[in-house]
Amino acid sequence: MEPARQYAVQAAKGEWIFIVDADELVPKDLHDYLYEQINQTDCPNGIKIPRKNYFMGRFMRCTYPDYILRFFRKENTICPPEIHKQPTISGKIIKAPSSDKKLAFIHLANDSVKTILNKANNYTEYELAKRAKKKYSLFALINETLFRFFKLYILKGAILDGKAGLAYAGLFAFYKYITVAKTWEKKIHYPDLQRDKINMDK
Repeated sequence: MEPARQYAVQAAKGEWIFIVDADELVPKDLHDYLYEQINQTDCPNGIKIPRKNYFMGRFMRCTYPDYILRFFRKENTICPPEIHKQPTISGKIIKAPSSDKKLAFIHLANDSVKTILNKANNYTEYELAKRAKKKYSLFALINETLFRFFKLYILKGAILDGKAGLAYAGLFAFYKYITVAKTWEKKIHYPDLQRDKINMDK
């Protein structure tokens, strides 16, 4: 969770926390649903909410429901400092039904290809720490990239989203490619590289 968001959660005085980004809309049906849940005698401690993402002006069904944990009790909740890390909640957690798209956040970001590539470069830097002990084989760069594309384009249905779906699947497959490539780079013995460079310059 980003530092500013973490500070806001800690400073909140109410029992319940509802995190909404500046580029997200909350439909009235979702608002009403959340109030109904907290008024139940056995209400959960957290609710995961589906989110509708857009790309090239189209709703990307291949990413739906994209559940995110944004509604929870402040008590007994741990909000980690890592970016995009969801809070850890003790107790019952439910999911708002994804079958009713009126209960989903509307994510208005509609990022351009340029923005997605810039984000991929930044976010993969955070991935490196989690993969410090991960070993990727020679073929992992190709295999995992192709599988990411196949999963999103075929299994998740990006093929039904036309040109936008094809571009979207390719971009997120490339995200995996960058992650593996950077992991390889991180494991290279840089002093040896520096020595080789000096020898080449002679």
